[in-house]
Formats: sequence, C-alpha cells, structure tokens
Amino acid sequence: WRHINTFIDYAAFKKNKLTIQKLFTTSYNPLEMYNRSLGDGSLDLLKVKSISDKTTHLYKILLYDFNKNITEILIPIIISKNFNETLPIKTNDSFLTVEKDREKNMKGKWFNVIFKKNSFYQTTSLEVIERKESIKINSDTIPLLKTFDIEYKLGDNEIKQLYISRFKNDKFDFLGNKFENGFLKASAKTLGSFFIKKDNSPPVVEFLNIQDLAWHSNIKKIKIKGYDNETGIKSYSAWINEKWILLEYDIKNNLFFYDFSDRVNTKNITNNLKVEIIDNVGNTTAKEITFYRKLDND
Repeated sequence: WRHINTFIDYAAFKKNKLTIQKLFTTSYNPLEMYNRSLGDGSLDLLKVKSISDKTTHLYKILLYDFNKNITEILIPIIISKNFNETLPIKTNDSFLTVEKDREKNMKGKWFNVIFKKNSFYQTTSLEVIERKESIKINSDTIPLLKTFDIEYKLGDNEIKQLYISRFKNDKFDFLGNKFENGFLKASAKTLGSFFIKKDNSPPVVEFLNIQDLAWHSNIKKIKIKGYDNETGIKSYSAWINEKWILLEYDIKNNLFFYDFSDRVNTKNITNNLKVEIIDNVGNTTAKEITFYRKLDND
C-alpha cells in the first residue's frame, strides 16, 4: 500500500490532508494499474500546435465511475511566450543530495544521518538544518521507501533518560534511545524535525475500582489505569501475593484488567496487589494495595 504515495500528490496530502490524484505516472511508479501503452499521461506543451501568447487551450479530463457514468472537467490553459524558461534551483550548503541507488551517510557536528540504498523513489535533494539538540531533515513531503537512521553524538551528555523524538502535530513522539559506541540512536519512517529530549517523569498507576484495606468480593475484574505521557509504556507486570498475574491491556484507553476467574489466589482472603510499569527510558512506577476477598473455591 505504500506505493499509493506515487499515485497521489504526497506533499498536498501531508500538508493539507487533501487526497489529489495525479493525472500522470512516472518511470519510478511501480503500480500495475496503468495501461502504459497509452503513455505516461504527461502534457508536453512544446508539442501543442499554434502556440501563441494569450491563446487559451482546453485540457479535458473524463472521469468514469463503475457504471460508466462520465463527468467531464475542462481546464483552460493559457500559454505564455516564456513558459518553457528554466528557473535556477536555489541550493546552499544546507541541502543534501541522496542518490537513489546509493547509501548516503551524512556526518554533521552533532548528528549523523544514514539513508539506506533505494530509500527514495528517485534521487532527492533534502534541506538539512542541524542544531545542538535538534535536526530538521526536510519536511514530510517526500515519501520514503525505507526507514533511515539518526545518530546523536553524546559527548559529555549523561545518557540516562535521553531519547530521540520526532516533533509532529505539536507534540514530541518517542522514536528510540539505543546507545551504542558513544551515540544515541533511533530510526525514523518519515522526514521531519527531530529533537533530543529527556524524560524525568515516571509512569502513572491508578487503581480504579479497588480501595486499600477494603473488601471486594463482588467484583469480577480489577481495573487499573496506567499511562506515560512522554515516552510511552515499555513493559508492565503485576503480582498478587507475590504470584505473577496476567493483565489484559487496553492500550487505546490506557487500562489494565485482571480477571478473578484466573484464580491466582484461592487460599487467602488477603490480597496484596503490586503493579509495576516501566517507560521507554527506564523510569519505573511500582504501586501496591492490599484488599480482602472471600475465597472462591468452586
């Protein structure tokens, strides 16, 4: 499905959430739904007859639905005398050229960026702006075929709780925090702006339907709320009277459930419940509660 990005105007979709179908195809488009014997669909204005300034030509689009109903769209085109003038492309040292069939390793002052071979559909120029704790790699207007790697030179920085994030939709999304050979590393699926962040906040654990030192003989499930607002939950565990219990995780609603039908404790009315949640940089929250429940030995 990722090749559908060659069927639409990817930049318009990412910038404005508009799905605009291209009326032409390209040599790098691998989709097989085109009748390529008809050509690539592009309009060569140099081949238009009777070119003259201010002359209006009509470009016709015919849209067919499944029942062969037709909608006709007429687009007026006025061709000026200098329409085929080539404008110079402005580039500077901040632009990085990535050849389609070669690996590209950019070594910066603070960051390294590695693109694998055939990461893009064609040779691509990217604007790269590097700062001490952030790097902007173009914007998410060019589709990628493969993930690329970002490395941050730690130097004297303490690695504990550091991670690489992507800034998107006014928030920072956790990408990774692998440490190797003096670098903090992560992989990204899209271009954009990336930042070095530090997560000092541990996860939150809340017991929703049980209270400490109370009797809970009539509930069928324990309900627990658990979440981490910054880097997200990496792992979770729970025990009753030091016996591991299975938690059902509703990731959409940040809820955990334990079903008493699992019958972990059948010998003691006292239940000591401990829940531990670890986020993606190692911050840990452990919370305990003791409650009572009639024995169910049926």
